[in-house]
Amino acid sequence: RRTSFEWLAANLHVPGATVRLDAARAEAHAWRTAEFQVLYPALHAATRPPGMKPYVLLELGSARVVPFVPRALSSFVHDHLATTGLSAAYDDNRPHTVRCVHPLVTLLETLDALARKAPRADVEAATYVRHYEDAARIIGALGALPPLPEHGDVRTLAAEMTAQRQLARVPIAADPAFEPARLAHGSQIQRAYLAVSPMYWGPRLSLDDAGTAIRTWIREHLG
Repeated sequence: RRTSFEWLAANLHVPGATVRLDAARAEAHAWRTAEFQVLYPALHAATRPPGMKPYVLLELGSARVVPFVPRALSSFVHDHLATTGLSAAYDDNRPHTVRCVHPLVTLLETLDALARKAPRADVEAATYVRHYEDAARIIGALGALPPLPEHGDVRTLAAEMTAQRQLARVPIAADPAFEPARLAHGSQIQRAYLAVSPMYWGPRLSLDDAGTAIRTWIREHLG
């Protein structure tokens, strides 16, 4: 595993950027996963909000990739070129059929991470606090997502992921992790939640609203 990641670090080239393997973190995870930092020339480094990484982070390793949803990907730059009629003057290098893991898988993994980390006062809240809004936003968009044809319903998917040790256990609504105010260090989680606000471009959900959305969804869909 180490040889594979080190080979990838030596051969992964991003134009105009430097790719760096975080060997210490990979070693800590027995080289089952690895993080690659893509360091790019930053034009606005001095005004970057606190908590925002100065690089693009690529996380590689063993992960569930089914069920998936095929999606075409774009960017702000490509969208701007299209609206200004300049697309023909540039190469269109957008991927059009990327297999993106189904958001319900991401939702279950995110809730599992919160259940494992949030109750622990020794885990820095900044490392997981964004999961609250991430989960609530997925829940808010579920009506527009495709079904799970190969996995039945979300209960079946959660049970399968638990059996395969991809989840520690199926999330439960009564877990205090999903209502941080019940935790002794809940105020720290609230401060960390507010601290990451500069990373968001639109209106945010409050931590209480995110928790309510999570607990309601778990009661309705996981029982």
